[in-house]
Amino acid sequence: MPKNIFITGITGCVGHYLFDVLANDSNYHLYLLVRNTEKIKFNYKSHTNVEIIQDDLNHIKKYADLLKDMDYVVHLAAVWGGRGAWEANYKDTYILFKLLDSKRCQKIVYVSTASILDEKGKLSKGSGLYGPSYIKSKYLSYKHLDTLEIHEHIITLFPTLILGGDKKHPYSHASLSIPALFKWINILRFFKFELNFNFIHAQDISLIIKHFIENDTKESGCILGNKKVDFNEVVREGCKKLNKKLFFQIKISPKLIELLAKLARRPISAWDAYCLNRKNWNFDRAVNAASFGIESQFQTVSDILNSYEENNHA
Repeated sequence: MPKNIFITGITGCVGHYLFDVLANDSNYHLYLLVRNTEKIKFNYKSHTNVEIIQDDLNHIKKYADLLKDMDYVVHLAAVWGGRGAWEANYKDTYILFKLLDSKRCQKIVYVSTASILDEKGKLSKGSGLYGPSYIKSKYLSYKHLDTLEIHEHIITLFPTLILGGDKKHPYSHASLSIPALFKWINILRFFKFELNFNFIHAQDISLIIKHFIENDTKESGCILGNKKVDFNEVVREGCKKLNKKLFFQIKISPKLIELLAKLARRPISAWDAYCLNRKNWNFDRAVNAASFGIESQFQTVSDILNSYEENNHA
């Protein structure tokens, strides 16, 4: 008998890749909570094992009986700002988890964000203090997970910078900045930035989620990211794609950015200042698709830019 999986956030970038991974597998029956069906790019009507529940996470209590029959839950949905972030990312997330049957539901894969962690993979006090509503709500949500009866069934994933998207999949927020990289490359190539980070492609996240669903694992949380890169590598790869040469580079420090913002009378928010002064957003403990024996086509900056170019010049 197929296993029941309840999924939120399927209309997002990661959600679309996850649909590709699970919808064609007859071992699963998918229940997809969708607020706006117009955002769906895949043909769900062609799958007999897919049911669309057109509603908002705010109304999750209406589906209490259905949730009792779920074998797995994948919680991707998130709101990025305003009061809605507190409601969805914190309050409604807890209501969803409380409605599940701890004896029936085998695993909950909860996708959070690495932005709430410090370099050692622990909850960052700075994120809780200075973060915008999205960050703070994710921070509090994870902080209080162990108060739930079902918390031992929860696997929390902390993606680093999420990239991905094409004609069949919506672009992630980070990937939407790639055109700006190409547009401003003539200026960016003359500057050197102090910024390190990890990234991971949405397709890899979806494959890792399926891995956790199908395999017995001891992990209760994982930071997801390929090996660290610095922003200067991104600029170099962008120059290669556009056949631009690199000459001298002026070092741009966080202090200089703060000074320029002050002179321009555009004050930097507490969160932006925190991010600038932290500089290193890389995690040595990050794991990627290869860590689970999964083949990946998106391990380097070059892979990402090549994929973007192919999809936008096909």
